[in-house]
Amino acid sequence: MTHTVFPVIIWGVDRVAEELEAINRTLADIRDRMPMPENRITKVLKVFVLVAGALAILNSADIIRAWITGG
Repeated sequence: MTHTVFPVIIWGVDRVAEELEAINRTLADIRDRMPMPENRITKVLKVFVLVAGALAILNSADIIRAWITGG
């Protein structure tokens, strides 16, 4: 290997390292934007709150219907 070839090889390694660093930053950004997986208790509580909210809306609609019909 001559003295003129060696700097080209080093430059190539530096370029690969820079590209890998850019890929690493992109993957870290994607990882940070992804939501964390929910555990089972959180899922159950979320469903419970959604069902309770739906029943509250139906109850309010029933009260308004009773006012309108006079019952």
